[in-house]
Amino acid sequence: MLRRLKKITLATILAASSLAGCDYSGVDNIVKVKNEGTPSLQSSGECNPQDRRSFYPDNDGDGYGIKAGSIFGCFQPQGYVSAEKALDCNDKNNQINPDAVESCNNLDDNCNGQVDEGLENNIADTSSIPRNIQIVMDNSGSMSVVDLYRIRFAGTADAVKGSEEWKETYSGRVAVFGSDVQNYGSFTNNRQVLANTLLTAEYADVGVTTDFVKIFSDMISNLSGDETLNGSQRVILYVGDGQPTDNEGYLLDPEKITELNQLAVDNGVNLYSLTLEKSSPASTAMDNLTSGIGYNLPLDLQGMNAVQSSAAVKLAVEELLGEIEQINFRCYDGVPEPILDY
Repeated sequence: MLRRLKKITLATILAASSLAGCDYSGVDNIVKVKNEGTPSLQSSGECNPQDRRSFYPDNDGDGYGIKAGSIFGCFQPQGYVSAEKALDCNDKNNQINPDAVESCNNLDDNCNGQVDEGLENNIADTSSIPRNIQIVMDNSGSMSVVDLYRIRFAGTADAVKGSEEWKETYSGRVAVFGSDVQNYGSFTNNRQVLANTLLTAEYADVGVTTDFVKIFSDMISNLSGDETLNGSQRVILYVGDGQPTDNEGYLLDPEKITELNQLAVDNGVNLYSLTLEKSSPASTAMDNLTSGIGYNLPLDLQGMNAVQSSAAVKLAVEELLGEIEQINFRCYDGVPEPILDY
């Protein structure tokens, strides 16, 4: 019998067996775990129902899994861990797990529910830490309803020009989206250049429909993947209407909101929002999207003329910049790359 088993591969055994019952072809197999999760099959007696356990997926291969998507059976399949190892808080990054060493990166590296703990002595004078802000302007078709005068561009530009912080600790670039995303230049700490970029973006094509989930995913990836921003605070400042949904209405789906929020958390990106339609369901959705990673400011422009609307947007953006300025720097590691002007 043992000689026959040597010719049976693990894949063959797992394919032939059933997680609902362990008996197949007259052979009962129990997996004993050795060397931190390496399965070892051996022939044994009956696989009793009380011997079955839950196993959890380890998608990033770091030896820890998440408590979701579990399977139930008598053996531990490849790519799964026992309940005792289901302690991962980010199963898409093998550098984040309970055995990891905490780094100064605004992430919970060791999955203990804290961020950058024990690194407080690395805190520098926060005035020397640039806040790199991607200003994302909604230019989809529905914006013409709540922003009849297209004042979001001028109001935001005026707020940027009037902000003293842009001289030293702020830098930014503008992305405008309708049905697609367009980036306008690299980061700059020149307030006038950034303001002019905003006004140029005003004349970009207006999109009819918007895949909002993709927009935010792209913006977060845009910031987190830019190595020239290492050592800086990364922020998205979104200016949009009260209907931030795509064709499927995903942003009104709590599950999608949670996924986007977690994506920002995982990548150390803060998210601030100015919603130009107060008390709308989608404004409430933006409250949830920015929860714990920023702030949503709803603004009601009804009854205002162009001058009043532009002034209101300017004050609102200034308030958001003030909120961004209060971001808590727990630690600071390394010297950021020089900020580039156009």
